[in-house]
Amino acid sequence: MYDYFRGILDRIDGNVAVVDVNGIGYRINCSLPDIGALSMQKGKEVKLFLHLVHKEDSMTLYGFLTEESRKGYEALLKVGGIGPRTALNMLSRCNIATLAQSIENEDVSILKKIPGIGEKTAKKIILDLKGKLGDLVGEKVPKDDQDLVLAMISMGYSEAEVLKCYEKARPFSGDFSADIKKFLKVMS
Repeated sequence: MYDYFRGILDRIDGNVAVVDVNGIGYRINCSLPDIGALSMQKGKEVKLFLHLVHKEDSMTLYGFLTEESRKGYEALLKVGGIGPRTALNMLSRCNIATLAQSIENEDVSILKKIPGIGEKTAKKIILDLKGKLGDLVGEKVPKDDQDLVLAMISMGYSEAEVLKCYEKARPFSGDFSADIKKFLKVMS
């Protein structure tokens, strides 16, 4: 139903981002890494890719900073026994590229490290999703720079724009504020 929302980040309540879109505040559940990246954007415009879960008694929005994360989340929901909260918990513990790689490599040990995922469920995830997450395998950005890239995407830049300028902005110092400023100069 919804593809994405672009609006002003009003506040963060735990793992929920409240985004004001034209005067309406939407409560959007997010993974912990996305909440971390969003926490620096209060009062600024953000873009979240959405997934709506509609049940008899509720409608719940789940939001992601990248389309890849949303695609991975939606793939996880197709596995029997994996619900919306478990899928979000999996993305909170493991980025989508690592998760996809562990599925392709049939690495049960990585999946079992996620709370609530036992050996049986891990094997079911691998069986159901192996070969279906190919476009999500392989990190485009080293792990050390992922929060920086997610922060830039949450500012409203498209992932394609950010990745294009990422190589020009490298190397980064490790000081998040200074690196954001450097990245912004390259983006403009």
